Amino acid sequence: TEAYEQDPRPVDEVLDAKGSIGGDEWSRAILKGKYLPEDEVLLRLRPAGTGPSYQSLVPFHTDSGLIILVNRGWVEAEEGNAVPDIPRAPSDEVTIVGMVRKAEAVHQSAPIFQEGYEQVYSINPPQVGELTGVAMGQDYLQLSDEEPGVLNPMPVPQLERGNHLSYGYQWIAFGIMAPLGLGYFVWSELKERRLARAEK
Repeated sequence: TEAYEQDPRPVDEVLDAKGSIGGDEWSRAILKGKYLPEDEVLLRLRPAGTGPSYQSLVPFHTDSGLIILVNRGWVEAEEGNAVPDIPRAPSDEVTIVGMVRKAEAVHQSAPIFQEGYEQVYSINPPQVGELTGVAMGQDYLQLSDEEPGVLNPMPVPQLERGNHLSYGYQWIAFGIMAPLGLGYFVWSELKERRLARAEK
């Protein structure tokens, strides 16, 4: 919520010289420079939308010289989990806005080269850098909707409570009522047995 309330800041104010998040994750940053579309890598078969998808990870060379990995969003996998047709990132100079994200740990499954793409199982910029030969910052940028090069944008965390709180209250009420109900039935049964003995 704070990220949306604040104006996006130049990336050099959000990331340090090593491309690491200096402040809060999800802060919005502005990057000016060029994508490096020839060094695109895919995040392989991670669920998004209604099923498995491929996410496009492309280095972005900023005017300041820092190279940041950008998650352009997702495209649903085709039948048999085949790689779909993924539009390439623009190669001309652009200005983009996105949210800074912390790098994920390197996945235990090794990267693979398949259907013309290097494919990884986690978003780890140093690992992507090893595959592409492009030295880039430690963390990455999640591209916002309607920005140059975006595909289906990655969702942000839910900002409303939704009906989770009401569900919580319901379960608390059930938790209180269940032992009370059990106690009532035990008391009722004992009372009936006492009356039966008295009648005998």
